[in-house]
Amino acid sequence: MSLPKDINDKKSQSYVSVGNDQTAIRTVETHKPSNKSSFGDFLADSLDPIEQISAQYGLLNNVETFDATGGSVSTVDNMFTCTTGTSIGGYGVIRSKGPTIYREGQGLMARFTALFDANAVANSLQFAGLFNVQDTIAFGYRGTDFGILFDSYGAQEAHELIITTMTTGNLELTLNSILYTIPVTTGTNAHNAYEIEAWMKANQSVWDAEQIEDKVILRSKSVGVKAGTYSATGAGFTGSLPQVTTGTAKVESTILQTDWNGDTFSFDPTKGNIYMIKVSYLGFGPISFFIMDSAGDFRRVHTINYQNNNIKPSISNRALKVGWTAASLGSTTDLTVQGASAGTFIEGKSRIKANAHAQSFSNTAVGTSFESVITLKSREVLNGKANLGKVNIIRLELSTDSTKEVVVKVCRDAVLGQTNFVYHDELDSVVTYDTTIHADSLNGANGAHAVYETQIGSSGANSVDLKTVDLAFVSGETITVYAKVVSGSASDVTASLVWKEDL
Repeated sequence: MSLPKDINDKKSQSYVSVGNDQTAIRTVETHKPSNKSSFGDFLADSLDPIEQISAQYGLLNNVETFDATGGSVSTVDNMFTCTTGTSIGGYGVIRSKGPTIYREGQGLMARFTALFDANAVANSLQFAGLFNVQDTIAFGYRGTDFGILFDSYGAQEAHELIITTMTTGNLELTLNSILYTIPVTTGTNAHNAYEIEAWMKANQSVWDAEQIEDKVILRSKSVGVKAGTYSATGAGFTGSLPQVTTGTAKVESTILQTDWNGDTFSFDPTKGNIYMIKVSYLGFGPISFFIMDSAGDFRRVHTINYQNNNIKPSISNRALKVGWTAASLGSTTDLTVQGASAGTFIEGKSRIKANAHAQSFSNTAVGTSFESVITLKSREVLNGKANLGKVNIIRLELSTDSTKEVVVKVCRDAVLGQTNFVYHDELDSVVTYDTTIHADSLNGANGAHAVYETQIGSSGANSVDLKTVDLAFVSGETITVYAKVVSGSASDVTASLVWKEDL
């Protein structure tokens, strides 16, 4: 049997020799675009899964949701379901809680299903794919036009309220021309910063607020220009309210289906389809879009050839989440976007190459009820930019002088009471930490939910490798180490957390 006439044919063959003959035993289409990485390498199934979400058990804690003004989020028929409702400005968003951070020189891939509303109308938005608050790479409708949505370089307005002195009274805080009257009481500057953070979280939904030392970081929850007035007066306040980041709107681009430069075939966006996006970022890499055809093959329908065509990177932040969005931009038609599941992958092995960080603290009087030793938090802003990355705990070091066994648990987003977060490294780390002693009872009768638990023997120590636990947390989330002695007198417990930041 003769070899193929063209060894570069799209079908790459394997052969076994039988005497002078050769017989093909397997056919693998290695040259199909779907079988190549974002950079053109043969994949050979070397995909490292990062985020995977599905709807059959409802909205679990591995997804985050947003809805307002009559929009809604839910699961229907084992599908994530986002609706706009009939009010102007209504929206529903479901996406993975964790981001997928692009690795330099390795591709990022997303696969997901989606069904779009057949009643697409002007002044509305439907999409499914990769996105964060600043950037969008997705399939969907902008108004009545179906295509690829490629939006980039949005920015959230941010200010720092820096407290020099305050007294009991009301702080009159004006943000984007809206006045917020916030009661404060006598205490340290950090105490007042915490009071302002707590009030803002409880009484409005436009701004994120975060206390760090004697500051409150105030960041708009949406991108876009926020050019109103800003001031802080009253309650004996002296200090400042400098702008950290200027809000800007996304640069929006819709690549209509009629303008796609890849394969053409018939498909219905209002039916359930399987989509795939490959991002070869490096700042200026191509972005490829695929849809599965009726034969079960991914067809490359369009490529954004960003290389050799632009003078700044394609997106402003490479940390992308996967999910679905339905939003009214002025329409009053109730629109629905659905999807059953989604996954993101790094092409090749995903490893965090960043340097490690560590922080420790000793609680010198741990008793027989759980109380905190140290809390880490991933902050909202780093060097003026929104923190969209995640922090991965890799090791926990423990020691005690107790003559009895000590039980230790690690909890995510425990209810802590008043905190005093301070910088771990203001310019080079997204982590802040709090060493205030918090009782576990603040989180209900059963205490805070543990994501990891271990023990220390009498006057012992314990070193725990947490890499296999995959203990990661994102902007605004906390990780708290609690400890208790099983009996006897109060004792010292020291906890050290080691982590890497995936930014």
